[in-house]
Amino acid sequence: MDGKGGPGSGLPVRGPAVIRHDAADAKSLVQSALAEHRLHAYHQPNVVLGDNGLFASEVLTRIHSPSDGVEPIDLEKQLFLFDDAAALVDGEILQQSLDHLARLHGLGMERLQVSVNVSAASLCRRTYAEQLTAALAAKGISPSSVTIEIVETVNVEAHRKAIWDLHDIGVRIALDDFGTGYANLFHLKRLPVDFVKIDRRFISRICSDSSDRAIIDALIGLTKTLGIQSIAEGIETAEQAALLRDMGCDIGQGYFFGKAMPFEAWRDLVATWNPLRFKESP
Repeated sequence: MDGKGGPGSGLPVRGPAVIRHDAADAKSLVQSALAEHRLHAYHQPNVVLGDNGLFASEVLTRIHSPSDGVEPIDLEKQLFLFDDAAALVDGEILQQSLDHLARLHGLGMERLQVSVNVSAASLCRRTYAEQLTAALAAKGISPSSVTIEIVETVNVEAHRKAIWDLHDIGVRIALDDFGTGYANLFHLKRLPVDFVKIDRRFISRICSDSSDRAIIDALIGLTKTLGIQSIAEGIETAEQAALLRDMGCDIGQGYFFGKAMPFEAWRDLVATWNPLRFKESP
């Protein structure tokens, strides 16, 4: 999970440090946002580092408020992980994400994919994979066009069967913020993982810290051996992108390629995407 802001909404974006709610306030905020249709799916580019081609977007949850602007928060995973409200958020954002992807595919952008975060609250539901299958069929979307991101706060071992169920319906699986939280090397062996997302805290110092660089190099090498694609989060500079490309990282995400944005801005960006914009100067 990466980007923290997004242009194009006409609303100011509040910084994450400003937005701190206790669990009760968070639940109330999200419930009112759901009821008032103020919960929105924003898209952040995922780029193939080899050629700077557009691969997918990660969908991030945003709450629109006329008084406070856009709130870049992930309440569903931070404050009420096992609450029904988290599952409601997941469901709303999933529906928006699939609708957006179907519209892009209808415009001739069939190769574009989408990555959606899922909370423990949804994974706890035995029918989640079945419901996802129905949602994909309703939109005419191939399961292979969708990646479900298992966020770092999910106890992946406890939800191993649910993750396998998702794999069995044909969607792809990503472990978010790998190296932190519950995700560890053991799960690369026991789970059907397609993508590993390298935590932005390693990426931020990759050009200056040899230890972080060594860790990233080892992770990339391991994923390649296991047939898993690597995604680097939090890329902010051309230097970071170039170094990760040279190290063999598959996909990049971060402000360097674009912040999280509402669908209309994402659609326009996809239509005008130019890989040469990110080409290194000679």
